[in-house]
Amino acid sequence: MRTITSPLHAVVFAVTMFAATAAFADETSATNEFDHAQWATVLSQFTIDGNIDYRRLAREPDALSRYLEQLEAIKRDDFATWSRDARMALWINAYNAYTVRWILDHYPTEGILETVPIWRRALGAPFSNRFIPLAELAAAQSGDAAAQPNISLSAIEHEILRKKFSEPRIHFAIVCASKSCPKLRDRPYTSAGLDLELDENARDFLRDPAKNRYDPGHNRLIVSKIFRWFDEDFEPGGGALGFYRRYGPESTVSALAASSAPASVEYGDYDWSLNGK
Repeated sequence: MRTITSPLHAVVFAVTMFAATAAFADETSATNEFDHAQWATVLSQFTIDGNIDYRRLAREPDALSRYLEQLEAIKRDDFATWSRDARMALWINAYNAYTVRWILDHYPTEGILETVPIWRRALGAPFSNRFIPLAELAAAQSGDAAAQPNISLSAIEHEILRKKFSEPRIHFAIVCASKSCPKLRDRPYTSAGLDLELDENARDFLRDPAKNRYDPGHNRLIVSKIFRWFDEDFEPGGGALGFYRRYGPESTVSALAASSAPASVEYGDYDWSLNGK
């Protein structure tokens, strides 16, 4: 153990330790704003190749319940000090976790749309249902007062993630419990690794032939309807074709570059059936 041999050494040691502690506090406040460990437990135990074992999770919901309770206990003042990436990671994780909660509350079901009557789907349900008690955090994100006690999945997607972050790659991260959605990662999003995680998601999604593929015989790109629904988000990056050139399979990217004419873009069918195991 180090021995401090003089008053001067003691002062230097104290100043050094204070500076190191301050630096550590700054670092942790920028990278460790929230502990997603309970969500990590859910994902590691109940996801299989991007799908959820809802049947087993319904029997063992404790980790998910604890995670949602922790989200709901976040203080608005604390949230207001977090970094941009920490907030974005939290909202993505929250969207995915509450979507799983919604499915469990209506399980068994063939798909998320089947959890509400047909006439309510025309009104945006179930995505417009206000069942998520994170209104204070949403208010902290927007700088407004909380107008209602609960928010919806649509509010997280459109009013927070799309409006406040302007990050098109979130569409490859939020998972609406359907087979044509992006696959659910087996680990949470984090502030420290968010950019790499979103890039990885984009590659996985664009290279999944069940969702996006190139037809060389007709020089056409058949992509997910996500690109049509949110075309304004993808337009600055070149639209579906631009994102495919950036994240698609290398062989297809080369074929697109070698083509004498731009590929046409078509949109495939969207499978709303449950992303269950």
